Amino acid sequence: MPCRRERSSRTLGGIIIEHALQTIGNYFFPLVLSCYLVYRIDKIFTQIVENQKEFQDAITGEIKDIKEDIYEIRLDMAKNNGTPGL
Repeated sequence: MPCRRERSSRTLGGIIIEHALQTIGNYFFPLVLSCYLVYRIDKIFTQIVENQKEFQDAITGEIKDIKEDIYEIRLDMAKNNGTPGL
C-alpha cells in the first residue's frame, strides 16, 4: 500500500498554516519586538543627552556668574584698600 499523505484543508500556497504561524512566532515576533525596544531605548537616550546639555548650559552659566561676582569683589576691595563694601 502506498503511503498516503493527508492533505490539510488549511494550506496557504503549499505551506501549512501552522508551520507559517510557528515560523512567524519564532522569528518575526522577536525581530519586531527587538526593533520596537531599540526605538524606545533610542528615544530615552536622546532625552538623556538633551537633559545633560541643558544641565551643562546651566552649570556653565552659574560658573560664569560666580566668576563675575568674584571679579567685582576684587575690584571693590582694590578700590577700598582691602576693606570690602565701603
